[in-house]
Amino acid sequence: MQHRTTVSRVALAAAALYAVAGAIELAHDQPTVFAGPIDYWIEIAFGGALAASAVTLAWLRGSSPASRAATVGWVLAAVGHAILLVAVTATAVQGREALDPVFPIGVLAIVAGYLTLAFVDLRKRLVPSRAGLVLLVGFVVAAVLDNTLVLAAAWAALGRLISTSERPLPPDRRSSAATGSGARQ
Repeated sequence: MQHRTTVSRVALAAAALYAVAGAIELAHDQPTVFAGPIDYWIEIAFGGALAASAVTLAWLRGSSPASRAATVGWVLAAVGHAILLVAVTATAVQGREALDPVFPIGVLAIVAGYLTLAFVDLRKRLVPSRAGLVLLVGFVVAAVLDNTLVLAAAWAALGRLISTSERPLPPDRRSSAATGSGARQ
């Protein structure tokens, strides 16, 4: 139960950071070359959301043990978020758009991961159920509307799905190795 709470909280932290970035973007249009501190705040909040997203997705990679496709989907999506995090970090450090060719690679990995998860979800083999559909729809709508607040809503929904899932999540491998226990938490 503790592991589920931790994963859910990290997903909710991603939602909160996406919401912060989205709310600031509503009031302030971020230029390609940063003009002031608020541009850095947007990038830092977005980077934090990407980091929390990658961690959550990596944690969920073993949540559907009967499905290799689900594992591939979680890993692809996590790697995609990590790739975007590299580009966002470079942008924050340089104060202007950086590593532009890397960004589409991350987006493609995320879309491939989310499509895989949605497919597994439709086959009723994903834990938590509906997570693949929520993430795919949230990502597509956010891209179409160019609105990070949609990502905030999708990640808040994922946090809720994790916390209310009837099927157990796999144990945290680090805590299992430290305690010598392989039992589910």
